[in-house]
Formats: sequence, structure tokens, C-alpha cells
Amino acid sequence: MTRKETKKIFIFLIIFTSMILGCQNNPSEKDNHKNNNTSNIGKELLQKKAIEPERPSTKPWASSILWDSLLKTKSHASFSAKINDKLPEFNFKIIGRFHKVDKYEDFIPLYVEIRNASDGKIIQKLVVRDNSGYNERADMVQLVDLNFDGYQDFRILLNAGATGNDWYDSFIYDPLSGKFKYNKELSEMSSLKVDSGSKQLTSYYGAGSCEESINFYAVKGNKVILIKSEWTDFDNVNSHCYKITGIPLNGSKKLKIIKKEEFSGHLSRNQWF
Repeated sequence: MTRKETKKIFIFLIIFTSMILGCQNNPSEKDNHKNNNTSNIGKELLQKKAIEPERPSTKPWASSILWDSLLKTKSHASFSAKINDKLPEFNFKIIGRFHKVDKYEDFIPLYVEIRNASDGKIIQKLVVRDNSGYNERADMVQLVDLNFDGYQDFRILLNAGATGNDWYDSFIYDPLSGKFKYNKELSEMSSLKVDSGSKQLTSYYGAGSCEESINFYAVKGNKVILIKSEWTDFDNVNSHCYKITGIPLNGSKKLKIIKKEEFSGHLSRNQWF
């Protein structure tokens, strides 16, 4: 073999060795890139978790929880809650029966038994008026401060309609007697909402297109005072829907119309919810 041929073979071996080493390094580079991507994804997930608000825990009187209990017991469901930090925890036991309508079964509450959760002593029994049965469009039970005195009041569903109307038997907690008292006026209000910020109550009633009304109330003690009313009315002459705003006239039940304007849409969607 000549010196020239030996030199060519030597150069070929160097090039071949370099190619093999290069192929061996590529997987590690890919692995490093993959690890970096995994690390970045992990960081993104952690950052996303940090900025996402925590979901509120389900309240023990949520309809889904109560309904599960009713399906198991066929007669009752209960939950415990504190209506004020100064008071012990109360246990609310809803007792009733199932009523079959066509192919469906509704639960009809008959009364609510309230006990001191710490010692089991009964506090009172609330009788529920004629009830059309539980409707999934509304909460079965509500604990809400209706008169803004710092104590949560008790409400239980009576009826819920297809147009968004619902009615609840409403019981105001009286700290002097330590019991809940039935409030007829609040119980007769349809789709009652509570605004704790402005300390106002709002009731809504809808019968169809251009047949809606919203009433705004202030609360003083246990007295509910109407401060404004808005409703829609259809004018058959010019075929227009109008929104009318009225306020009580000198503290009476009569309303003074202060505004009338053409309107389209729904009061509940545009102003209330």
C-alpha cells in the first residue's frame, strides 16, 4: 500500500467516526429539547392554576345534594348551617312526600324541622303551604338575609313557572324569640332577589313578551317599602311596546308615572340579571 493510499484511508476513517458521534448526540439533543418543553408546560400549568380563582364549595343546602338525599330516603333531607356567628349551628330537616304526575315524581315538602345541631333540641317546626313540587329551575331552599339585619332567613320553594317566575315561603329570623317567623308579603313576591350592597330587594314577574314588571324595595326593620316600579305594556294603536317607570305617590300604593319610552327585549335580561 502506498503512502498516498494510506492517507486517503486515514481521512475516510476520521470522517466516518465524526458522523457516528454526530448521530449519537442527536437523540440527547432531542431529549433535552423534549425535557425543556415538558418543563415549560409544567410552568404554564402552575401559572394558570395560580391565576385561576378557586371554585366556591357547594353549599350543604344545594338542590343537588338535597335531591340525592330525598331519592335515598323517599321522605326527608337535612342539612346544617350557621345563620349567624353568634348562634349555634342549626339543623334543617325537610320532611314531605313524593307525588307522581304522569311519568314524573315531584317531592312535596310538608314541614321543616329545625334543631340545635349541637344538642339536638328542637327549636321549631315550619309548616309549608300548598306546594306544587320541586322544580329544577329554582333552588329548593335558600338561606339569605332578607331584611339586612345580619341573620340569614329561610326560604323554601313553593312554585316555579316556565317564564322565570318563582315563589318561596319566606321566614324571617327573629333574634329576640330565637325563631323564624312567616312573612306573607315576601312570600307573595315573585322571583325575589337580594342586593346586599344597596340593601334593596327586587321582584320580577313575567307573563310573556311585553308583559313584565320589576319592583324595587327598600327594607326598614321588617317593613318592605316600594321605591320604584318598572313594567312593559303593549300599545295596540301603534303596535309598540313601552317601558313605563313609576314611583309611589306620597307614600301611597298609587304610582306616579315619571317615564315612558319605547322598548324592545326583556326587562329581566336587560336590567335585572
